[in-house]
Amino acid sequence: MNLKRYLVLLILLLCCSVSKAQSLNLQSDSIAWSVDGMTDLDADVTVPYQCKFVTRGSQNVDWIQEDGNFVLQFSVTAITGDWSNPAENGTITFSVNGEGLTGQLTISRSTDGLLATLHLSGGTHEINHKYPVASYEKI
Repeated sequence: MNLKRYLVLLILLLCCSVSKAQSLNLQSDSIAWSVDGMTDLDADVTVPYQCKFVTRGSQNVDWIQEDGNFVLQFSVTAITGDWSNPAENGTITFSVNGEGLTGQLTISRSTDGLLATLHLSGGTHEINHKYPVASYEKI
């Protein structure tokens, strides 16, 4: 009976260690958010689209397009929100600037699913897009 208790305790300890190792800190970890569509919120048009947003905590955000052939890099000027688990409802907003643009990238989960919303101004056209996030991973 004691051996069975020790085995159960060992399994529980291993599970806790694995879940802690996989936990995310959205304010400091590097996370790749892969999207598989885009809605232009101004035109109310949805199209198939693939890209990645890579958030690097308070450092920068990369918008990776065309299979990595076109990358826009933005400096993070502020982070709003303390959401820590993308599997649960929550929101985090990265205020960004770079490439002559300023704005916000918001990652959120709600009953609508996991979404990235990008608002940028300063270029020839304002960007006001919503992207469904198909997957994410810590990198």
